[in-house]
Amino acid sequence: MNITEREIDDPEKEGVILEYVNFTKEFAEIKEYVRSKGESIRGYTEKKECVSIRTEDILYFEAVQNKVFAYTSNKFYEIKSRLYQLEEKITRKCMKRASKTTIVNADRIVSVRTALNGRLYVRMEALSRLEMALQKQEQILCKALHTDLGKSKTESVMCEIGLVQGEIRWMKQHLGRLCRTKHVRTPLAQFAAKSYRSPSPYGNVLIMSPWNYPVLLTLEPLVDAIAAGNTAVVKPSAYAPVSANALKDLLEEWIVKDSVCRKDMKSLVL
Repeated sequence: MNITEREIDDPEKEGVILEYVNFTKEFAEIKEYVRSKGESIRGYTEKKECVSIRTEDILYFEAVQNKVFAYTSNKFYEIKSRLYQLEEKITRKCMKRASKTTIVNADRIVSVRTALNGRLYVRMEALSRLEMALQKQEQILCKALHTDLGKSKTESVMCEIGLVQGEIRWMKQHLGRLCRTKHVRTPLAQFAAKSYRSPSPYGNVLIMSPWNYPVLLTLEPLVDAIAAGNTAVVKPSAYAPVSANALKDLLEEWIVKDSVCRKDMKSLVL
């Protein structure tokens, strides 16, 4: 294939000329790539700044609670469009609808890993991150409990942190069984049908913890909410402020990157 380059002075006349005998698949790919190379969409940062994002830099779009976000390698932006509108607007063929709530950039996929239950895998991964966070932040949590409530390190580990870790281990061990679809007896009137019970998330869960066991009574319900696949709104007690700040830092750093934090109420949306 011959390539000819020519420099011009008028930027409005910039373009690419394709010359071919037969319009093959290779030429179609080149044409699609050139057409979409300069394509961009508008997005909004966390500070509500409007920016232009090149579609080739976007890893995927995701719809979350009636909002659409575009994710690049290190940032995310809110998009003022629905997913079906993005499908009509974006010309890049590599943007594929992966699910009801996700559009992915197929060109940026490095590897694909299969799982028997994808959602179950996500829950297990979140529980593992929380378990690791407790191990890494144990000293910080113990100091916070001592500052707020005068608890010793032994009491903090045995009566709060250790119990949460035990709950995580139990959930990881039994989560597959708890999420499994179970067949039940079919009523006689529907004898031709098959009946089963399939556990599903409630949706949004509010966790408001008291001051006397701030770590245990905040994270233990959170473990159950994560295991069930729910969205959790966490509100630690304002009467244990040091522990509340330690929990906020732990959850923001280890559990959810894009958490929404309200410092006045010390609440986290996970």
